[in-house]
Amino acid sequence: MSPSDDFELDLPEHHGRPDADPLAEVEIRPDPDPPEPATPPSLFSSSSPELTAEHAAPPAAAPLFARLTAGATDAAMCAVPAVLALLSAGAAARTAPDSIGWLWTAAFAALLSFFLTVATLVLFGKTPGMAVAELTCRTAEGAQPDLAAAVRRWAVSAATVLLAGLPLLSVLLDAGRRTPADLLSGCPLRPDPTGQIR
Repeated sequence: MSPSDDFELDLPEHHGRPDADPLAEVEIRPDPDPPEPATPPSLFSSSSPELTAEHAAPPAAAPLFARLTAGATDAAMCAVPAVLALLSAGAAARTAPDSIGWLWTAAFAALLSFFLTVATLVLFGKTPGMAVAELTCRTAEGAQPDLAAAVRRWAVSAATVLLAGLPLLSVLLDAGRRTPADLLSGCPLRPDPTGQIR
């Protein structure tokens, strides 16, 4: 099979004119609707590649004072009920709290902080302390943390407290001033443009 068998040219028949040029009778018609020339993107247009979301500036990091406000508010919401429960039990038994009682109080406060942090992050994208400080916890795509990300954030934050805040020194080495909880959870804190729980 030769290569010419794959292509077939439909030319008009020439009766009684073997010497006629077959291409002379082929009619070439212009396209009635020629395509419009492509318009180059404008530097001032919102659809320009330079102004797309991929090239947009990253969200601003949460200020240090706002982070401290959010952390202190959440810690108080967990510590105060735990301490009041211990003191109430001691008053009912008419005994002073001992070291074992304080250990149980710390464990109870940690349990409260787990449910307070994980539940509010998954449902609202922020804890009550973050809402007070007008912060939100979002992924790079702007989505709320899922359950795994919320648990990782709580675990890293709890480890940071147990290590007396030493892991926070890594903030000095990060250009975005992100904490270990921001990096390992994949949901950094950022200022909330709405200031409301959504």
